[in-house]
Amino acid sequence: MTAHPSGRMPTSRKISGPASWLVSIGRGLAGALVGYVIFTLGLSIGDDDIFDWGGILSAIIGTLIVIPIAGWLLRRSGRAS
Repeated sequence: MTAHPSGRMPTSRKISGPASWLVSIGRGLAGALVGYVIFTLGLSIGDDDIFDWGGILSAIIGTLIVIPIAGWLLRRSGRAS
């Protein structure tokens, strides 16, 4: 996978301001959900506490999985800047 030429995360060209923040928050929440599904439900690592450091780590890992997939989908659809 190659990095974006400007070093920024690929986004849609038509989104700016608060809408771009909402997209970023959505990607982060999707990543947290992916991390929860992988680690807590899939691998039975962690627990169902609302806040713990293991949950933070799984959310970060899930987000690191979601962001490249979102960038790939945007590039494939031709909407990435």
